[in-house]
Amino acid sequence: MRLLVLACLLGPLVLGTMLDARAQSNGNISARIVPTGNARAGEELLIRVEVSWPDRPERHLPGTPSLELPTGAVSRLGSNKSRFDGGATLWIQQIFVTLPERSGPWQIGPAVIPVKSPRGGAEELVAGAVRVGRTGKTARLIGQGIGNSIIVVLALLLVLQLYRKLVKERVGRDSSVLSSLCRRAEALAPGSTTAGSQQDFLEALLGLRLALPGSPGHNAPPNVPDTADLESLLDAVRFGGEQIPEAKCQQLLNQLLTAATDEMSQYGGEQ
Repeated sequence: MRLLVLACLLGPLVLGTMLDARAQSNGNISARIVPTGNARAGEELLIRVEVSWPDRPERHLPGTPSLELPTGAVSRLGSNKSRFDGGATLWIQQIFVTLPERSGPWQIGPAVIPVKSPRGGAEELVAGAVRVGRTGKTARLIGQGIGNSIIVVLALLLVLQLYRKLVKERVGRDSSVLSSLCRRAEALAPGSTTAGSQQDFLEALLGLRLALPGSPGHNAPPNVPDTADLESLLDAVRFGGEQIPEAKCQQLLNQLLTAATDEMSQYGGEQ
């Protein structure tokens, strides 16, 4: 909760430097300006003027937008297109803007889009202005420093909190799961009073092995059969009709029980 309050208080400070496209709605039709790419002084920036409405494309006929530009900027008109996804239409007009040579940020817009109706009548839709480009060097460095520091601190606190929570949960969960899998494997072992088929026994061993960490050579307990070996034995019994010697079964069981006991002892679980 404290992290959430801190994020809410400091979020505007971090996000204040980020400017999103502002959309204006007029009934069911809305428009917005969307800059794409990186804004650099003296270079061309692609601007998309988007108009959307919840109907088929022929419901509205947008015209060429009138886009306000910063002093010293020039523009050229690109292509326009519309997309209909079965429920709504998105109309896009591309405008290429060559930004001024002076440093940013720059304000692009607002944009005025004439919209006609096939049944007659027309209206003007306005898309709110957006700011593009970086601030001055000093302000940029201060903003980046504060923003990055806050994000890093919040991220570290959140990760630490989640890690502690996960460790506590894992202690109980892993110990309980391993203990249950051990009891099942012992109950199905050849020679026990509740012995099942070799297929059931090997499936129980495989489930126990999958609950243990890693594979040989990758943080796995020593002298523990590999998952692939257990799968091969299970396939041989299931599909090949083979029978694994009881001594081999007991060896596999003992190895896995020992590994599971060692694993549970690390977290104080039941053994």
